[in-house]
Amino acid sequence: GLGAHQNGILEAVQPIATALGNQIFGALVDLMQCKKWVWLPSRVLTSALLLLLIVPAIGCCFETITIIMCAIAFFSFGGGVLDTYTLDLLGHARRGEYGQHRLWLAVAWGVGNAVMGLVAERNFDW
Repeated sequence: GLGAHQNGILEAVQPIATALGNQIFGALVDLMQCKKWVWLPSRVLTSALLLLLIVPAIGCCFETITIIMCAIAFFSFGGGVLDTYTLDLLGHARRGEYGQHRLWLAVAWGVGNAVMGLVAERNFDW
């Protein structure tokens, strides 16, 4: 496993990558006016990058883990882009329903985290 110093480095560099990615992809979405087609490939890419970590040759050393985690953080923009996309879909007349959509997003996030916690607790050995 990783040591405390290595975990600290991982935790320190991810917010920097996230901040940079949010700025770049926010500008890209504004420029292209195509929220869904910028967000969707980023989700696929981050999922694929996350799955790379289970490959023993990739998830074995600190350097590759750091690169992959920074890439995931960079491409994991979403909050502002998804909020504006939701508001665009609702339109001006239905903007009052935005809170309901955010509520169900929070419920789905909580259920997903609970399920992943159960999966991690089982400690699957590949």
